[in-house]
Amino acid sequence: MKLSTPIWIYAAWACCILASIPGCGVKKEKYVNGKIQGAKFRLEVMVTPEEITRGMGGRTSLGKNEGMLFAFPRMEHRRFWMKDCLIPLDIIFVDGLGYVVSIHTLQPPKKDAKESEIEACRSGGRALITIELAAGRAKELGLKVGSKIEIPIKQLKAMAEAVEKENKR
Repeated sequence: MKLSTPIWIYAAWACCILASIPGCGVKKEKYVNGKIQGAKFRLEVMVTPEEITRGMGGRTSLGKNEGMLFAFPRMEHRRFWMKDCLIPLDIIFVDGLGYVVSIHTLQPPKKDAKESEIEACRSGGRALITIELAAGRAKELGLKVGSKIEIPIKQLKAMAEAVEKENKR
């Protein structure tokens, strides 16, 4: 049987339908590659509220060129803390253009610490992305406030916006 309509039209129609279904328009990546001061990093992406809350909690190690990236739908003042973290971390707040807003090195809490005693840090400015690396790595790389980090910001922001839209349904 011969179709009178070219197959590509059906494929385009299917793509439009899928894009209108929540969660189908933007692919959530598990990892992204980035460059920090010329060093290549593999960054695990956290974008859902559950992932962001869990973060590095319970992890016992982090490779030299590995990290965790938290993507948000809009630039805001951010606060991160070390609840359930077992390893010291560098926490890097990044704006919507990829520039470092602030850098903090935090230690894991004592096992019997109350929530009010757990170390935390604030971005000190509006941030769209937060990156966690092994403690001391930012200093090793010579990373400073104002340094540019190469990551797919538009893609990460779109992922965070899609998750936010889905959670409002």
